[in-house]
Amino acid sequence: MLMPGINFIYDFTETLPLRGPAVLEALDFVTLDSSYERKVLWKERRYFGGIAKYREYPVDIWEDDELGLYLEGRIYDQQHAAFFSTLRRLAGQLFAFHAEGRERLASWLREVDGEFVVLILHKLYHHVAIFNDVLGRLPLYYHRKGRLLIVARDLRFMRIALGDIPFDGQAMTQHLLFGYPLGKRTLLEGVHRLGPARLITIDAHQEAIAIEKLEDFNFEIKAGGDRREETVDTLVTLFIEGCRRRAGLHADNNIVSLSGGLDSRAVAAALSSGNVRWVGATFLDADKAAQREVEVARHLAAILHSEWNLFSLPYPKGRDLLTLLRLKSGLNCLGMSFLLLFLSQVKAFYGPGERRLFTGDGGDKVLWDLRPAKPVKDLPSLVNYVLSRNKIFSLDEVAALTRIPAKEIRAAIAEHVLSYPERDWKQKYVHFLILERAFKWLFEGEDRNRCYLWSVAPFYATPFFRYAMHCPDTLKSRCALYRDFLVALSPQAAAVPNVNWRLAITSKRYRIKSYLTPFLFRVLPLRKRDLARLIYRGTPLGRQETRQYYKPGNPFMDCFQRQITRCKALPEYLSSAALADMTTSNRYSKRKMETVFTLTSLIEDATQQSSIERYYDADFL
Repeated sequence: MLMPGINFIYDFTETLPLRGPAVLEALDFVTLDSSYERKVLWKERRYFGGIAKYREYPVDIWEDDELGLYLEGRIYDQQHAAFFSTLRRLAGQLFAFHAEGRERLASWLREVDGEFVVLILHKLYHHVAIFNDVLGRLPLYYHRKGRLLIVARDLRFMRIALGDIPFDGQAMTQHLLFGYPLGKRTLLEGVHRLGPARLITIDAHQEAIAIEKLEDFNFEIKAGGDRREETVDTLVTLFIEGCRRRAGLHADNNIVSLSGGLDSRAVAAALSSGNVRWVGATFLDADKAAQREVEVARHLAAILHSEWNLFSLPYPKGRDLLTLLRLKSGLNCLGMSFLLLFLSQVKAFYGPGERRLFTGDGGDKVLWDLRPAKPVKDLPSLVNYVLSRNKIFSLDEVAALTRIPAKEIRAAIAEHVLSYPERDWKQKYVHFLILERAFKWLFEGEDRNRCYLWSVAPFYATPFFRYAMHCPDTLKSRCALYRDFLVALSPQAAAVPNVNWRLAITSKRYRIKSYLTPFLFRVLPLRKRDLARLIYRGTPLGRQETRQYYKPGNPFMDCFQRQITRCKALPEYLSSAALADMTTSNRYSKRKMETVFTLTSLIEDATQQSSIERYYDADFL
């Protein structure tokens, strides 16, 4: 499986004919899978546009003698004929290169519900406009240098088209700290992730390239007071409508990835409330650690009168890790490779067709009070809180691994969070969780899913997301708003215990827990806080300790050892001594090992033959 979508190059030097073979090779490289098709859309002296896609992946192209219009993704609240008519009007305004056109586009983006990338090409004048939806739901990457612009959905296309690209040192530090680079960074130097609601314009006459922000999120802007019942009614209405818009006509077109948590059951309940038929799909991992998830998911499907299927997964093999590595170029942790097995089983089970995989992604963000649980009064305390609550490696460990001073790493984080538009320090932290954790980690994960079937997350339906994020934080405190929202969707589903807490969100015990936990986390030292977390989440100690460390001699550790011994490029970016210590010390958790292994694997695969190929058929336990 490969990353589907658009890959586009514009070069004012008109040297594309000379580089044509390399460009076509790059497109061929991302379409090696036999289930994918390659199509060249436009090829001129200055520009090249091509796509790689499987049959069901949503792409629409409309052309006349003047314009080429490309839509990747879906618009959920407009008919395609009306949408392309709107695009034609917008094209005329955008290619006038006046502020009015940008303002009209921004106004339209605020209202439309969809997940998309649009490219408009003026065939006569060779102008180009590229823009995405207001949340940037489909990750899109770009490289701009001088008179050259490359825009791609697949980072490997970028790497091949450009040749050797060094890795970004600060992006690596942030990957090790959080699991993802911040802001527009990717792991490739000079290659950026396009932010949400961005417009790229190319004025062929002026030979000018511009990248503009059409919308900025400020999460300290709240609406109304504490009108709980009215707020819940509006949220439920918007959520059911968002689910309904995303649904297909037949039950097996709508597959809900059903777990034992709250978010996926909310999606399932909303589909049922909207009279949309659906089927549930749940996986059981090879270690059987998710057995309780399976039991709760089966119970929820029965309550909601839906068909439900269980997918038992084997251990991921080296080939699965290699697939994920090349699919997302390090922007998905290789520890998530087991999900490829789930996705491939689901696709095979339900067969070809326009399936939608519904997930609960975003539910733990938009309806929760995300403000820090302790006082954050200035930039240093905000950076401290960001690190303490989100770190994988400690700052000192990252400094040792990358040989970049901790002070420099911290300064880069501080500079970035300071750029957020909110004035309130606590709301800047909310911004971090939404624009970094959700948009950079979760959206990249959903993009992995789209290589198999179209993945939708109704919590990010534009009208619902806007309304939910404008709700006062006081309503969201202690999950009160989420509880009332879920009860309104389905009292029976709300009464089923959350597998993570072993408590129902409607229970008295949970209400007591919701009052006590924030207090305990604020006042207890770290180790006692960890104990409190176990107690109040209801998670057994044994499960926390299961499979937390890789043992020497298994394929994962052998492969990692081989990488640091044989890969000549690794010492340029990571400390050989620090990496060697990770092979002998038992203080590095599985999560830490998988995070650094993602980096070492990416560097090796970009510079020489991957060691993972040696373990192609081995189980990565």
